[in-house]
Amino acid sequence: MIIDVPQAQQPALNLYDPSVTAITDSFYTQRREKFPEYYMLEQGYYSLAKSDRAAYLLKFPKLDAYWKWRDLEYYKKYPVLKPILQGKVFKQVDTSTWPDGLEQFVVLYAATGKKLGKGATLAMQQVWLKEGQPYGDFQTWLDAQVVPAMLYQQPAAAGPIQ
Repeated sequence: MIIDVPQAQQPALNLYDPSVTAITDSFYTQRREKFPEYYMLEQGYYSLAKSDRAAYLLKFPKLDAYWKWRDLEYYKKYPVLKPILQGKVFKQVDTSTWPDGLEQFVVLYAATGKKLGKGATLAMQQVWLKEGQPYGDFQTWLDAQVVPAMLYQQPAAAGPIQ
């Protein structure tokens, strides 16, 4: 459902300068292409005891390669954009009331763009309704608020990736 809000009633958007979005868009695109599994690898890494992390990096060198690429190509070149690249400017999404397993489907959608299945879509529509239909449109809310949160907020405490 799309609600048509008259222009005068629409909230003003604080949009970033196109030069900033060009850099951030490049970062996200390259990360998705070069390191599509980075999120799952990081989740596995941070779920381990600190004493087990070095062995994990040896087992999954792609995670270390991602961190080096990210740090050298973006964090050091654009230190002022680091909070944006780390997702600290995005609204956090509380997934604690979501049905079991739903977060994993949404993370997969966020990381790969793979369409949500019918059940996950229906469950997310229920979440959207309970939250008061933010953005006035389900897909807009999903892509503008939930996806960035899934990609960039700190994951909830989880066990090791199987």
